[in-house]
Amino acid sequence: MSIFPSGKFPVESSVEFPVASLGQEVAAAHMLNFMKRPLPPPTPAPPPDVEWTFTTVLAALALVLLTGALISIIRRLKSTTLPFVKGLPFPAHLHVPFFGVAHLLGDAIEGTRLLSVNEADESGIVTFKLMGTNCISVLKAEHVRKVLLASNFRAQIPMLQKHMNNFLGPKALVQLMHEEWKLHRRMMTKSFHWQSLEGMVPDMVTVSNAFADLLILKGEGGEKIDIFQALKLATLDTIGLTAFGFAFNTVRDGAHPVASAFEYLLDETTRRQFVSPLSLSSIFTWLPTPSNRRFWKEVTVLRSTIDAIVAARSKDGATTSSSKYNDLLKYMLESKEASTLSAQALSDNLLTFLFGGFDTTSIALSYTLYLLARHPAEQRACAVEIASVLGKDGSITYESVAALKRCQAVISEALRLYPPAPVTVRTLESALDLDGHLFPAGTMAWVPIWWIQRSPLNWGDDANEFRPARFLDLPCGDGGDGADGSEMPLTSEGKRSGTSLLRTLAFSGGQRNCVGQRFAMIEATVMLAILVRDCEFKLPEGHPDPEAISSGVVQKPKAGIQLLVQKRGREL
Repeated sequence: MSIFPSGKFPVESSVEFPVASLGQEVAAAHMLNFMKRPLPPPTPAPPPDVEWTFTTVLAALALVLLTGALISIIRRLKSTTLPFVKGLPFPAHLHVPFFGVAHLLGDAIEGTRLLSVNEADESGIVTFKLMGTNCISVLKAEHVRKVLLASNFRAQIPMLQKHMNNFLGPKALVQLMHEEWKLHRRMMTKSFHWQSLEGMVPDMVTVSNAFADLLILKGEGGEKIDIFQALKLATLDTIGLTAFGFAFNTVRDGAHPVASAFEYLLDETTRRQFVSPLSLSSIFTWLPTPSNRRFWKEVTVLRSTIDAIVAARSKDGATTSSSKYNDLLKYMLESKEASTLSAQALSDNLLTFLFGGFDTTSIALSYTLYLLARHPAEQRACAVEIASVLGKDGSITYESVAALKRCQAVISEALRLYPPAPVTVRTLESALDLDGHLFPAGTMAWVPIWWIQRSPLNWGDDANEFRPARFLDLPCGDGGDGADGSEMPLTSEGKRSGTSLLRTLAFSGGQRNCVGQRFAMIEATVMLAILVRDCEFKLPEGHPDPEAISSGVVQKPKAGIQLLVQKRGREL
């Protein structure tokens, strides 16, 4: 029984709790006290995981960028095999994604035959892609003229250009564009004025006489001579004396590290640009691979040679205004533009002179002597002219060079059939119309010199025949085409007479024609006259025609050119 009569206990609240037991009463009292307490403030929610959120956003952004890049790559890969001008040939079957037709151009002669000749329309035009760049190729002389006079600019393709920079240097004249090119070009042009060229002829004669004696000595007993390799000795000595006042003495010693360095670097540059562009050595030229170590070793040979020449001239106190030297280096340093020339630019351009005078001249003369050996009647006609012009003593002067018309015609015809540089390019800086087809600015114009000079479109059905008479009525080395764009007559037959066409491009054309072309023609004429005056050249039994292959920016006879050489009799 409860101690309270009503069975309930009094509380301050109006709420009544039935009591079942004392324990319940105590529990109820505790609950009542609990309910009277103020509620604690709510516990704040934990902050979001900021680090996790940032990571998620970063990952999402990366995914978006990767997706965009993949889409861009897919579109670019697709575009590298699609035509860009309607109504013109576009050989899609020769293209591969991204690289376009680059795989064909490791051999600029055969590759451009497949592309620029076989795939061209009747007017000699074909379009293609090279590493994503829109390109056209032209064969017809009037199209060539329009292209070369429209632009002197060449946009760089980084995967290709870096290897030329490593070889010749980024400040070489052939690498420069726009105002920088114009500045350097003016300086180089002044180095080749007629007074300096006249003073170089005696050095050319000295080297040529020594070389003729060497050939006669080696040819005794019927021994075959690789005239291509032998001529490199003479041309290196000639450019050494006439450009730098430096005696390499290669004819005397039979070899020089500079010659082997050039030969290796030309072939290796072609391999890196077109044959194996994705090899580790081609992409990462700083890696210590065997080919990279060899590459930089040969570059060092060339650079140290140039540095030694300049240092010797400086030590001699004859870098400027000295009558002791009559060479290109002197005239370069005397020009008013020389003060703006950096050490890098001087070194790069001296190396370019060395390369041009050594390699391209030896190539041109090798094919010239081959053609004369193959055509003995032409060789004899040259010998008769040389004897008539030089007289009994046979000495050659600057004035007598101009009188050797047939020799010049033979050289020009050899350059037409076997141009040392088989290709050149331009990038259109504004839209160009060719036969009603509009090519936009930025298009790369491919100028396949080798095939332009052998095209029936320009030279008729006998385009592949050796016929020096084509040039007998034309100025020395010009081919009648005005390399600077001036109007000149063409052949003795009068074909397209009075129209400047640029059918012969051995020295290129337009504003970027070869700055040293007069020097090259004088050197070639002097050397040819002395060699034919003193030597008779014959082809060995069963000797095949030389096969030309690309080697860097030039071509060369793949297996050399073997000739038989004997001393020429004086009675003609």
